[in-house]
Amino acid sequence: MALSSQQFVLDILQEPIPSLQNFILNSEDRVLDFTVLDAMNQLQNAWSTNSIIPNNFNWIYLWGPHGSGKSHLFSAMRIAAKDHGLKIIHLTPSHPSWNNIIWEDKEYPQAIFIEQVHALNIHEQSQLFRILIDAKAHPNTLILSSGLLSSTQLNLREDVRSRISSGLNFELHVLNDADKLLAIQSTASARGMSLAPEIGPWLLNNFHRDLPSLLSLIEVLDQYSLETHRAITLPLLRNFLKNKLT
Repeated sequence: MALSSQQFVLDILQEPIPSLQNFILNSEDRVLDFTVLDAMNQLQNAWSTNSIIPNNFNWIYLWGPHGSGKSHLFSAMRIAAKDHGLKIIHLTPSHPSWNNIIWEDKEYPQAIFIEQVHALNIHEQSQLFRILIDAKAHPNTLILSSGLLSSTQLNLREDVRSRISSGLNFELHVLNDADKLLAIQSTASARGMSLAPEIGPWLLNNFHRDLPSLLSLIEVLDQYSLETHRAITLPLLRNFLKNKLT
């Protein structure tokens, strides 16, 4: 049964569930000896085996511009933490939970997620400092935070900034076109699809350039190819998009 235009648009708008497996490292980061994915995988492995998290992995700070993947990694780690039954806290600027962060030992969260630390107000910075101090007594608790700026550039209290700097810090980069092309080909290959070399560049020039939309399209194309028993060629792709989006 062929996809309806409405179903096609819904499938394109539905982003894949964030995971470490569908996170794409920038080409600059893939050559590093130790990447953010290495750290996240070690944490998830510790959760899976009910082990103590690796030493010095309890404070992690991710930074980079919008679109660099911070939200993807946060979602992936929150989903994994929930799947493993961990008690988690998710804090953002102006979130009401900042007013109630004193936890008894038996209630202490096993994973604390703090986004947009660059935008925390004075009160929230004070509460974050308390979290970082209390965490010394809970070395198996992950504190994962993120911001737009490096820890040394954050306009925060010096005691807060220095503690964030003392943990693992990872800079994330926006994917360039070569990285997106690699992601398209890797996703297609993982699904057993054979894409003509010109399809990826054509999509970058004629379709939504954000990676989730591109990868969602690959999934829809795979379904379409299976339904119609036709190979995905550039003429077929053009006709498919024309018919489904008009």
